[in-house]
Amino acid sequence: MSRFKAGDKVIFCDHLCHQFNGAHYPAPGTVGTVEQVGRDERMVQWPKGSTSDCDKWLARDEQLKLQD
Repeated sequence: MSRFKAGDKVIFCDHLCHQFNGAHYPAPGTVGTVEQVGRDERMVQWPKGSTSDCDKWLARDEQLKLQD
């Protein structure tokens, strides 16, 4: 079961994914909002311009931490 739920504010923590695929993964430390929770991944809305297209991408739990 995911430790995140829709509406949670999360921080992206995966430096390597951003380094190699910044179009889909924001810079580490970027805060986004979980919109949907799937079985293995979460749909996260990142701030405008932090990734590409509509700034909404899937992320795995291990790439995220809950914002305090």
